[in-house]
Amino acid sequence: MSTTIFASDPSITYSPQSAWSPNSDGTMTTNNIGASAQLTFNGEFVEVFGTIPPTSKRDTTRPVSNYTLDHATSVVFNTSDFTNNQPITNHVFYQSPGLANGSHSLVITAIATDHQADFVLASIVYDSNFSLSNPIPSSSESIPESTPTSFPSSSQPAVSAVGTPAHKTPVGAIVGGVIAGLVLLAAVIAFLVIRRRRKQRTAIHRAPTPFSHQATELKIRTGC
Repeated sequence: MSTTIFASDPSITYSPQSAWSPNSDGTMTTNNIGASAQLTFNGEFVEVFGTIPPTSKRDTTRPVSNYTLDHATSVVFNTSDFTNNQPITNHVFYQSPGLANGSHSLVITAIATDHQADFVLASIVYDSNFSLSNPIPSSSESIPESTPTSFPSSSQPAVSAVGTPAHKTPVGAIVGGVIAGLVLLAAVIAFLVIRRRRKQRTAIHRAPTPFSHQATELKIRTGC
């Protein structure tokens, strides 16, 4: 939820108060170096809006402002980078990073101004995010879901859940066994075929041997 605090809101503390002048549009103006505005807020993000005055040849100094959040390192916004003939209203002067939801203090300080180019503060907007309260109902809703109110019903899914991988395991084992058996059978067949071919080749090489023995025996018997 966003909350807009206009510069004229009393919740903003101006110091010194005499250095600031209210305008008809609700903005606050100062031309005093060191004049500050402080706001304490509860939120997770804050941004500051202001008015950039038009550029004039008479300007010797452009407004420069300093932003300090929770006493951390300051951030500077310099309007000298702008060249505009008309005022730029509701321009973002500062945006904070994400903050922890809680109380924070923002101090805005004018560090460079002159009478022709005053520092003009328009509004401060901060966001309060109440999302931290949302997890409470969600966590309470999850408690009945996780509580085993009926053990028989919860045990049945447990059995089916365990049984599902049990059915898958024998199928994988059977398929693996069949494949292994086929591979082994193919290896045995290949071995037998190779062995048979080798025997056939050996038999072919040894076939002339009986004829040579018979011829030798015939010569011995005839005495030749």
